[in-house]
Order: sequence, then C-alpha cells, then structure tokens
Amino acid sequence: MINDKLRLVDGFRGLPGGVDGSQDPVLTPETAVYYAENVVFRGGAGPKTRPGFEFLDLSTFTGDGVGYFNAGTTVQCVATFNPPEREAVLVLVVDGKVIVIDIVNKKTYYVKATAGGTPLNDFQNTTNPCYACQVEEYLVIQDGSPYNSSTFPWTNGPKILSFPATSSAPSVELSSAYCQNNPATRMPSGAKMTYGQGRMFVSNAAGREIVAGDIAFGGSLVAVKITISTSTGFGGRTRITTQGVHGFVVGDFVTISGHSASPTINGTFRVEDNFSTTEFSINAAIDPDGAGGYATKFNSGKSRDALNFSETTFINEGGSLLIPLYMGSIQFLAFMPIQDVATGQGDLIVVGEFGAVSFSVSTPRTQWKETVGFQRVLFSDIGSLSSDFESINGDIYFRSRQGNGIRTYRSARSEFGGFGMSPISAEMDQVFLNEDLSKLSTVSMIHFDDRLLMTCKPNAVEEKLVFKGIMALDFRPCSVNNGKSGAIYDGIWGGLQVVKLVKTVLGKKDRAFAVCFHGDDVDSFQIWELTKDAVQDKNHRNGNSSRLIRSLVLTKAYGFESPFSEKKLIHGDLWFSGVGGWDQTGKKFTADLKFRPDANPNWTDWGDWELCFSESDSRALRGYAPQLRAVVPEASTNGFTEKQIGRGYDFKLRVEWRGRAQLEKLIVHALQLVEPVGAGVQSSTSCVLVLPDTVEETLEKSYKAWETDGQTQDFFILLTQNGTDVLLTGGTSDYLIGNQKYI
Repeated sequence: MINDKLRLVDGFRGLPGGVDGSQDPVLTPETAVYYAENVVFRGGAGPKTRPGFEFLDLSTFTGDGVGYFNAGTTVQCVATFNPPEREAVLVLVVDGKVIVIDIVNKKTYYVKATAGGTPLNDFQNTTNPCYACQVEEYLVIQDGSPYNSSTFPWTNGPKILSFPATSSAPSVELSSAYCQNNPATRMPSGAKMTYGQGRMFVSNAAGREIVAGDIAFGGSLVAVKITISTSTGFGGRTRITTQGVHGFVVGDFVTISGHSASPTINGTFRVEDNFSTTEFSINAAIDPDGAGGYATKFNSGKSRDALNFSETTFINEGGSLLIPLYMGSIQFLAFMPIQDVATGQGDLIVVGEFGAVSFSVSTPRTQWKETVGFQRVLFSDIGSLSSDFESINGDIYFRSRQGNGIRTYRSARSEFGGFGMSPISAEMDQVFLNEDLSKLSTVSMIHFDDRLLMTCKPNAVEEKLVFKGIMALDFRPCSVNNGKSGAIYDGIWGGLQVVKLVKTVLGKKDRAFAVCFHGDDVDSFQIWELTKDAVQDKNHRNGNSSRLIRSLVLTKAYGFESPFSEKKLIHGDLWFSGVGGWDQTGKKFTADLKFRPDANPNWTDWGDWELCFSESDSRALRGYAPQLRAVVPEASTNGFTEKQIGRGYDFKLRVEWRGRAQLEKLIVHALQLVEPVGAGVQSSTSCVLVLPDTVEETLEKSYKAWETDGQTQDFFILLTQNGTDVLLTGGTSDYLIGNQKYI
C-alpha cells in the first residue's frame, strides 16, 4: 500500500461503461474510455481485442459467378435469401448481373437460365442501387426502372427468384411471372420494398407512393395475356396462345375478357386441352382468328398470391399510399415487431428523409379508406440517411440525418414534441459528427452476436465508396441474475474496407459477412466473415496467414481526484492477460503507451514493450503480462510554453497494442506538487530523482520538494538507505540530475 501523502494514483480496473466520447475527456465517466478501436468491453473486465475477421476464398468455389463478382465494378445489392428446406444463400447484383453465392455448398451462380426457358435479363442500369425483399419462398429484386417493353421477358422491372422444387438442382431459377403479363395486375416496378401482414408493399422510384399487393394465400385472379386464338383444325374447339406461361391445367375454369373474336368468346370456359405452357383450348369455335385480351383463373390460395397486385384496381381497395411531400423520398419500409398482438407485427412504418408515417394495414383492406387514423405522422424533421435499418428488441434502428447519429423508432417517438430530440449515439460523436452526410446513403447495419454493427467512416477508394470502420453497439456487455446492464459502445472496428454488411443463418448458426473492396493486394471485391471468437484476422488467400489486430484505447483525462492541483507523472503500469504472440518476425505482441497533459494536442512517448509467448510451450503462464511499467518521463520542455512535458493538472493516456490481449488494469502514479504561495518568483531549478538499487523510498516523506519561502531554492528529500534515513539536499548531486523548472 502506498502511504505517501503527496503520491496520487488514478486509472481503471475494468471498464464496464465501454466508450463514451459524448463530452470532453475530463468529463468522461470513470467506467468508460473516450475512444477505442478494435476492442470489446463485454464482461466489464477491461478492453479486449475484438473477434477476428476471416477471408472467404471464393476461388475454391465451383460455378460461373466468382469472376463476375471479383472483377465487378459496382455492387448494387447484397441480400440474404432463405429458400424453404435448404440453406440460405447470398444474392448480389454486380454490374447488373444477379450473382448467387452458396457458402455451404461452395458454389456460385450467375443467374441467367430459368424455368420454362425464360432468361433472366441483366439489369440495364449497372450502377444504380438495387433493393431486395423476400416474399414467402421468392426473392424480389428491383432497381426502380420501369417496364420498357411490350414483350416478355421485360428487360427491366422486377426480377423474381426461386429455387426449383428439388433442393439438389444446381441452379437458381426465375419464378413464373404469374399475372405479370397483365399490366393491370402485375407487380409494379419500384424500389424500396417490404413484406408484412401477408402483403408486399412497393414504393415507386420517386419514393413517395406505396402500392400494396394481394394477400398471401388469399386467392387471387391470375391473368395471362392472349396473343392469338384460332379454331381451324381443332374440331369445334378454339386453341388459345398466351404471351407467357399460363399455368393452367386441364379442368381449370378460366375467364376470357377483352378478346376480339367472332363470335365473341368473352366469358368463362373449362380448359379442355393443355398443349404446352403457352397453349390451351376451350370448347368454343370462332371464325376468323381472334387476338388480344386476357385469360384469368381464380386460385384458392397460394403463397404466390402475394406477388400479384390485382386488388389495386378495385374501387374500395385500390390506389396508392402517399407520404407527405415535406418528408422527402422514402428511405425504407418496415413493420414494427409487437409482442402483444396475434400477428406479432404492428403498423407499416415508412421512414423518409425528413420524417416518418405509419399505416394501419392490419385492418381489412376494404376498410383502409374509411378507417380513422389509418395514416399517422410518427415524427417530422427526423429521417433516415440510408435505406438500411435493423429491428432489435422490438425497436427499429437507423442512421439519422438530423444530428448525424443513430436513432431508434421508440426514442424518436418519445422525443417528439419535447426538447430532447437527439440521437442515442452521442458517445460516438467524435466519429459520426466528422462524417460527410453525402456519403452515407449506403450505410448498412446488422444485428450479430447481440451487437448492432454499422458501417462508418466513409471514404473513396479507386472511385468506389467504402467504409473503413464498423461501429459496434453491445446489447449484452454483462448479464447478472438480478438484471442486465444497459447497452454500451465498443467503439470502432477497423481492418476492412466494407461495401455492405449482411447476416444470414447457416447450419442453424448466425453468420455475418462483409462485402469489401480491397486494393492492397488485388483490386477486387472480396467477402470476409465477421467471427464471434477468432483470435486474429486470417487471410486465407495468403497461405492462411494470421494478421495481428491493432487495438487502441484513449482514456479519459485522469485528474487523480485533485483537479486543481498540479502533478508530475512518476510512472504508469499496464496489466495485460490473454496475450498472444508468435516467435516470428512481425508476429510478436507489442504494446505502446503515450500521454499528453491538459490540452496539449501532441502525444508524448512514455513506454513500449515487445512480448512473445510460445503457442506450444505448456509450461508458460500463457498470456500473463502483469505490471508493464513506464518509468518517469524523460526531462523535456515544451518549447512554446516552456512547461515541462510531464507536468499538468490532468493527463490523457493512449494505449495501443498489436495481437490479442485484454487490458485488465491501468494505474498511473503522479506526484502532487506544492506550488509557491503568492506571486513570488518561481524557482528555475528543480530535480529528477535517480534511486540506486540500495535506496528504498520512505513513502511517508519522499518526493517532497518545494520553495519554503517562495524565494529561495532550498528543498529536501527524505530517503531510507540501508535502514538509515538520509536527508538529500541540493548538494547531493549523486542522486539529483537535470536542470528543470519544476518538480
């Protein structure tokens, strides 16, 4: 125990508060640090190196999609597709091409050949962002481009993906277009989409109107366009040819409307023959041949009904949903998870650039126009910068334009009409407030390992917008029997240049991936996995080599509980555990400590260490590195202020290490200085004490030195040497060196 009355000690033993840069470092809470990179605080025992990233080597995959992905110019969309009765896959749109990556089976596909011989045309616009939405067993992809052809398949418009019935089939197929051949009932071209309450909702490209589809399993009219009809040579029956796949079978009853023939055959008929996927016959005769119109069949209810938009033409159920003009364009559509209703879903939430509204779409569609309060303004002047969001714990998280931070639906609602309208991410203001709003439209976020991970620090790399940081908000910093502590920020995770974050479930386990563009080794898009427990970053592309993770912590300003007293640093101690290092060049664990006093903008080196623990030596206390000590800072003076560098009222510390480790404890020792009384001339002479091994400090009275009358330079230091008190004065030059202004 230190018993020196003028010795001051500060630091931390565990940091359960994580990162809090919401205020000046002087005001940072004792349980937090001002800033951190590549660490986690879960458990509260101190900052620990984050889990590692692992490179996914697509060159080992079979299929024709890898080349289109690696050599691509623009990644327009990244989505997870969960087909029934098989593992999920990643679906990307790269330069207009739809690429499917099957991680479990190590296959890639460039989606081109589809069911019925119908090709999936590439998106004509190869740079605009695309949007994806899973509707039952289908994945719908759109880029906002309108239909631009009267023939099927269209070169623009929605792309609807589904896997074939047999899970072993080696390709992804385009689902049947169903009623898309009928302009009145086909899925509209649009951009942002969502699926909830059994319906699909699509916003138009301009981002103001929303169209609702038919309800899944509700039964709907499936229409197909008729190109020609003829009865010549069919024994009193009329053979009808459709523009696309009709999907009818013998015995189905179909209704023909808008068809020109003589005599007219507009009415309901039984399908008598099914010649092909585009030809069938009915029991009627015409002369001459007919053309035009539609053949429709009522189905009793299937999941694919959600892909139809036939109800938009009905008087009571039709029309579009609109958001107020002042809210700008629609950024995303979402359903609020609600635990106390049978459906588990609440209203449709539509968030624009400058506000948000809700629609009570759970009510029957025939009552939408008559329901009081069907559309409500949730909040104004609070909008989203990106089309990405994340639903966590019954709330919706998004990157806010106003305040340039993270907001949630519930926090924005509680603040509406009050004075506390601010983001929930003030702890990360030192990062977010320095970002360019114009570069945040592609921010992405995922919920993984009980953390919200969101891209940040945008930067242009070879004309591509990437994010050089991942912000981590931990919802499970530490759990106890009597409750759970609040969420904390882990700071920024670096090491990747991220284009898009995506989460999926493979083998019943959550997996997270980052689509990146790296130009350090090869200029190409890559996929890295964000792990939960890897101890280093692993680049499988480079011989499965490990890459040491660089971790950084900037502490609060330590005032030693004496903010109005001047101090001089004596030494600092670091306690590391779980240290990992290899006896190889560039693979050893290194640590570095710097400090800066008061408002000094420059860091001063204080200590550095290099450690190596054999991974195979079972006799070693693996990874235990206690009390790495930084000694008294070298005697140096700020040339501008003529003030000693190691002197100040408070001190900020910068700890950096490379390799895995946990910084469990940091202790800083300082000497409280006794300043002259009044405005007398301050001494220009001081000392730095050097203690031989035979000298032991008498902690009760050592390190005491001052000007007794404010004028003279007399001072004394009491030590114990070999059990005998020794009084050191200015003449004991053996122990005193240097010529400094102050102690």
